[in-house]
Amino acid sequence: MVVLWTQPIETALGYIRAAFRAAVEAGDLGIACFSCNHAVTDLLTRGDPLDEVWRESERAMDFVRKAKFRDVVDIVVAQQRFIDDMRGRTAHFSTFSDAQFDEGRSRPS
Repeated sequence: MVVLWTQPIETALGYIRAAFRAAVEAGDLGIACFSCNHAVTDLLTRGDPLDEVWRESERAMDFVRKAKFRDVVDIVVAQQRFIDDMRGRTAHFSTFSDAQFDEGRSRPS
């Protein structure tokens, strides 16, 4: 994860994808799930087109939901809400809310 701060983003993406593959092979779903959300973060940081980042977030969401890793599901939901906000698909720029998502109801108490 620190590579993102010290080397080109492409290098960080290569490591995070390798970490995902190794974690899946080893059966370490926690590391695999965290690798999913870090890949989305790296793509956002690199400035990839939001439609491509969205597709990566959908793959991440599919994996982490199947793994039943709630913490990372919540992280990916936040990433997807951010992506939709950046694409102008939320009620207004300062909220993640839209017709399908209520930001106020999603906050932990």
